[in-house]
Amino acid sequence: MFGTGIKISGEQGLIQLSSLLGERFNEPMRWLFLIGFWAASFTSLLGVWNGVPYLFADFVRIMKKQPKNPNAAVEKSGAYRAYLIWLTFPSMILLFIGKPVGLIMMYGALGALFMPFLALSLLWLLNSSRIEKQYRNPLLNNVVLIICILLFVILTVNELGNMF
Repeated sequence: MFGTGIKISGEQGLIQLSSLLGERFNEPMRWLFLIGFWAASFTSLLGVWNGVPYLFADFVRIMKKQPKNPNAAVEKSGAYRAYLIWLTFPSMILLFIGKPVGLIMMYGALGALFMPFLALSLLWLLNSSRIEKQYRNPLLNNVVLIICILLFVILTVNELGNMF
């Protein structure tokens, strides 16, 4: 707990922090903090569950070089449903076998792959011949994306080296 030397974690830490805010800045601040925390958590969860399967299904469609069909429901595609299953069942299994730390580590490791994947995707897509010349990445953007990728490679090698 902040400034007391008491270590509290989980939802109790959140409640204690909100109580401290309430004592210091009045009760409305406590509720504003709790509602804001809930809103941030809920929208993050909702965004992942709604947005990421669409991105994955679109990625699979592009990789298979299938034309975009505006009349087709993306939610019925196999890629969309497979990604929803991936979001649902590994977490549920780890939770029910009592390994929530494994769940956090797994999603943390997979989440860490997002930034280098995004940098690689932007580097590839925004320099392709399918993009009009005026909209392609300028040199500075390419350099920043390459530095980002190299940074993640260096950090990965460093972390894996520390594990062994």
